[in-house]
Amino acid sequence: MTITAQLETRIGRSPSAVFAELTALERYPQWLIATGVTGVELLDQGPLAPGTRVRIAQAVAGRATTLEGQVTALEPDRRLAIQGRDREGIKVGIDASVAADGPSTLLRWTLRVPHLLPRGLYTVRSVAIDDAGLVERLRAGRNVSMFRLR
Repeated sequence: MTITAQLETRIGRSPSAVFAELTALERYPQWLIATGVTGVELLDQGPLAPGTRVRIAQAVAGRATTLEGQVTALEPDRRLAIQGRDREGIKVGIDASVAADGPSTLLRWTLRVPHLLPRGLYTVRSVAIDDAGLVERLRAGRNVSMFRLR
């Protein structure tokens, strides 16, 4: 059984600014704190594209793991999807899209995780917390390339 969480937020930044932060995978540990992302490594050379392989280090619910995955969709300034699997074969998928919404950007996240209590619910709740953190950073008008942990 899989849990699917869908989050939707409006952000007072351009779609390109929001998308730039979504595709800056090396900065994920700076704002994906609640979901426990501690490192992201691109395993392929060149620009981010569908098929680009990634390795994501994560510590969630008291358990450290490494997800091996790949970018499954990349539509510039519109959509990014990543699928991963940990050493135990547990699959995780995130699909994020951005769209202009008047003067704002509509950010939609879909997260799919296995129903493994408490880890599944912890991960869904954590994504909501990280989403709120990203939104606040972007709403504050900070230069997204200058995000820092405080």
